[in-house]
This record gives sequence, structure tokens and C-alpha cells, in this order.
Amino acid sequence: MNLLETFAGTVRDKHCAVSRCQTNPIGRLEGRYLCAKHYERRARLMPESRLEAEIEAESDPFNQQKLETALAEVREWEA
Repeated sequence: MNLLETFAGTVRDKHCAVSRCQTNPIGRLEGRYLCAKHYERRARLMPESRLEAEIEAESDPFNQQKLETALAEVREWEA
């Protein structure tokens, strides 16, 4: 199977749970598949303890970095 075909099929099959867009798919957060924009927004709205749990559960290093950035922002806002 061609990698490009696999990726293209993945992109077509997944829609952002917030906007239903197919652009820039990134992953699941709190059980919802989200695009990059909504992934970051949702992460910033999560409580600190939940964000820490999501970071531990996330297997993709790119997504872990986004969650860690959101956690740092949440901690900064709460300080």
C-alpha cells in the first residue's frame, strides 16, 4: 500500500469534531478528533490535572509538545 494513499485516506476519513473541517488533522483530545487549531484551543481550556494526564497518554511527540505548551500557558495564567 502506498504511504500517500494511506495518508490521504486517513485525512478524508477524519473530520474535526468542532468545525467538521478536514484541514490539518492532528489527533484526539478528550475522545474527540480535532484539527490543529481546535486541538490547541481545547487543550488551553482543560484543567491542569487533565492536561497532565493527556500528556502522559499521548503517544505522538508532536502532540505531546502542543499539550506541554498549553500546560505551560495554563500554569502561567493561574499564577
